[in-house]
Amino acid sequence: MATIDIDPDGDLIVEIEEQRLRISSKVISLASPVFCAMLRSGFKEGTSQATTSDPRIIPLPEDDLEAFKLVCRVIHFQLDQIPQELKIDALEKLALVCDKYQCTIAMRHCAALWLQRLSDTFLAAELNRQLLVAYLLDLPTAFSDISWRLMQAQAGPFEALPGLTDHPTVPCSLLGWSNCNPSNNPGESRSIAKWREF
Repeated sequence: MATIDIDPDGDLIVEIEEQRLRISSKVISLASPVFCAMLRSGFKEGTSQATTSDPRIIPLPEDDLEAFKLVCRVIHFQLDQIPQELKIDALEKLALVCDKYQCTIAMRHCAALWLQRLSDTFLAAELNRQLLVAYLLDLPTAFSDISWRLMQAQAGPFEALPGLTDHPTVPCSLLGWSNCNPSNNPGESRSIAKWREF
């Protein structure tokens, strides 16, 4: 299994797909409260003291390799390895990883620029996917702008659009549906007060 040294002196190795990423446990713990908790002694991942020569290994078989690698490059300040643009497919995967590990704050500025570079589209289905990204990455300004363009672009009901409207992490009350059933929507527990101004 190949190893990518994002931090050559890193004391943590993350295994995703068929690759290993060597990173700093301190850096990722600062960026992600989920990793911070995971690496404490109460979790099996934090039961031993890791070093550069004997790093801790954490398998993450469910995560997307490229999205997780991009998060690690951003938080480790590998600026020459960060792309200027991302397609919507990659942005969606990135947003899901950031949401899962609660590291949206660390990725917010890069993500806002990547979304801005996609602002020339007026296809409703594409805008709906961008809206999901803006929501998951907690980008209210982008969310407002994309919402406005989506309202102009969509001729039919919004329920017919894929992406945001059928995503399990998005509360249906965010979309203003009167027949919202929180028991069928796990995302309903997410706080959305900050979005109401838009």
